[in-house]
Amino acid sequence: MLGVFSVIAIIKGVENKNFLSTALLFIYPALLLLTMLIANDMTDGFIVLLLAFVVSPASDTFAYLVGSLIGGKKLCPKISPKKTWSGAIGGTLGGVLCGLAVYFIFKPTVNFFSPVLLFIIAGLIASIFNLFGDLFESAIKRKVGIKDMGNIMPGHGGVLDRIDGTMFTIVFLTVLFLFV
Repeated sequence: MLGVFSVIAIIKGVENKNFLSTALLFIYPALLLLTMLIANDMTDGFIVLLLAFVVSPASDTFAYLVGSLIGGKKLCPKISPKKTWSGAIGGTLGGVLCGLAVYFIFKPTVNFFSPVLLFIIAGLIASIFNLFGDLFESAIKRKVGIKDMGNIMPGHGGVLDRIDGTMFTIVFLTVLFLFV
C-alpha cells in the first residue's frame, strides 16, 4: 500500500509533509485494525474483542458525562480543548466497571491467578489506551488542520473519530491476553 502512495506522490509531485499525512491516515488504522484479526484467532478472542468494543465506548461515554458534570482542569488543551482531568478519571473508572461487567456476565476461563484482578487491570489500562488513541487522532487532526475525519456520520466526526480509541485498545488487549 505504501508503494502505491509513493508512486502517486511522485507522479503528482506531492510534498513530503502532505504525503506522510495522507499515508498515515491510511496505514495507521489498517495496522491497528489488523490486530482484530489476530485477536479473532486467539483462544480468548471473543473476550478480547468484546472487551475492546465494550470498554472503549463506555470509557468515552463516562468521560463525557463526568467531564460535563464536574468540569475542571483541562487535560490537553492544545490537542483536545474539551477534555478534562475529571473526564479522564471518570472514563477510566467506567472502563474498569465495564471490564468487570464483562467478566461477571461471561465468566471466561483465564489462566491468571485472579481473573477479577485481570479484568480490573484490562479495563483500567484499556481505558487509558482509549484516551491515548483519542488524543493521538486529535493531534493528527490539529496538525493537518481539520475538525472531523469524515462526514459519513454527521455530528460524530467521521468513522475514525468513533473508533480511534478502540484501535489502540484492541492492540493492548490482544497483547495482554496473548501473554495471559
